[in-house]
Amino acid sequence: MTTSYRPSARTLAHRIEAAVAGLETAERHRRTDELERLRTDCGCQMGLALTVIALATWISVLAHDGGLFLSWSTVTAGSAVLLVGGTVGKALGMLAARVRLRRALRHLEAGTGWGATERKGLTERT
Repeated sequence: MTTSYRPSARTLAHRIEAAVAGLETAERHRRTDELERLRTDCGCQMGLALTVIALATWISVLAHDGGLFLSWSTVTAGSAVLLVGGTVGKALGMLAARVRLRRALRHLEAGTGWGATERKGLTERT
């Protein structure tokens, strides 16, 4: 079994360096920080949000079905709901950050959209 390694394929870190190379120093540092934050995003915020939503949903389902009593099956099912909610949220958060990073890199590399006005020496509109 051979692995297909493409030496010409650049890692995201190398793409970030290359994409910001033409920017002025202050803008390059700012953009690098933003891109690195997206590259290393762990998805914890989205994981936490979905865990809280799952917990609130689980409590409302229990309350609606006749009471908030604790049994082993209730605790086990609730733990599973929280675990799934947190895991799905984390995965979605990481995916969203990766999509935003790739989109920003594409625009920077092409000189359009995100960062194009800085390359032309203009100020970016908010």
